Amino acid sequence: MQTFGEEKFRKLFGDPKQVAAELRQFSDDHEWLGWNASILIRNHLNHWVAVFRGRVIGTQEGVSSLHVLVTRLQKQGYDTGKVAIKFLDTNPKPMILLSIA
Repeated sequence: MQTFGEEKFRKLFGDPKQVAAELRQFSDDHEWLGWNASILIRNHLNHWVAVFRGRVIGTQEGVSSLHVLVTRLQKQGYDTGKVAIKFLDTNPKPMILLSIA
């Protein structure tokens, strides 16, 4: 069985250390959103909330308006594949988000 070597990884994804750092940051931002959801929901009920590097960088009202938030963040220069985004609702529903990049 062939192993997935560092050279092949670099060719497909870039520097492994950079990728690992970005994954940690993305994970930390999702964790931050989870821990702070009860506070954020006071001002952002029924809003999409976007977090990058531990701070809110955008919000958008309405469950069907995710594309509006993503487009705005992209225009501001964010790589939305690296931004944690969550819909804040008092009665959460399971959602599957697909990359549109």
